[in-house]
Amino acid sequence: MKKVILLLLIFVFVGKKGNAQMSEHKLSLGVNIGYSKAFMDTQQSDVNLSFGGSADMYISPYIFLSGNFHHGKFSQLNPDKYGRGFSTVFNQLNASVNLKSGMFFKPDFRSAYLPWYHVYVGVGVGAVITQMNEANLAAPDANQLIGGVRLNQQAFVLPINVGVNFNILGFNYDTPFSINLNYQHNLSFNDNLDGYNPTFDNKYKDAFGVATIGFRYNFLQRAFVAKNKPVNPAPQQAQYVWPNRQTEKRDTIRIVHMYLPEWTSTVDTVKR
Repeated sequence: MKKVILLLLIFVFVGKKGNAQMSEHKLSLGVNIGYSKAFMDTQQSDVNLSFGGSADMYISPYIFLSGNFHHGKFSQLNPDKYGRGFSTVFNQLNASVNLKSGMFFKPDFRSAYLPWYHVYVGVGVGAVITQMNEANLAAPDANQLIGGVRLNQQAFVLPINVGVNFNILGFNYDTPFSINLNYQHNLSFNDNLDGYNPTFDNKYKDAFGVATIGFRYNFLQRAFVAKNKPVNPAPQQAQYVWPNRQTEKRDTIRIVHMYLPEWTSTVDTVKR
């Protein structure tokens, strides 16, 4: 447990060290559509449409908390080789901590929006509620029949995320919109989501996957200083008139400090 806490602290520290190299938002809200598939006690379950919403809150440009809601259906409409079949509606709510690949590469502000810096993985906690409108099919299991019931179930789940954000570049390198691709695999602590808990050929608890494509609107753009690489600018001549009416030529060097989303500049005069 101590090692896990230490790793999380290191990730947060590394993420915050990168603040000076990219511009990020603090909050994203989005809608998702995709498909859901059950990995339960039937063989080759159906792929069904699902939809939902999400909210992301950024701790740093590379670490964010995500909350997700999914609504859809699990089913096996055609009986499998064991004669099992079911259909159930589900609602799922979860929260997770996600880490972006950018925390390891630390891009500068010109390339920070590119998708390979926004590949992420995450893990969290959640819950799922299922509701059967019709009883599942009765099927043999060893020397008994199982199924033939209509069950409504609640279960805790362990969601595991992998995904990527495709940021849509706006003015001054800000990213007001994003397209998100995400796959979430959910491990449940229940073996009755499909109404079956067989004794034969049953090694794992019920699980399910949800793959989505989503549209995000990014609120509260947060700007960090992003400095240029060192250069040797060519000096420019300027003539100064002093109070005693003497004139003198000096070289001026313009030093530009870039800020996101707005740029400002300062001029420093040096005597050569």
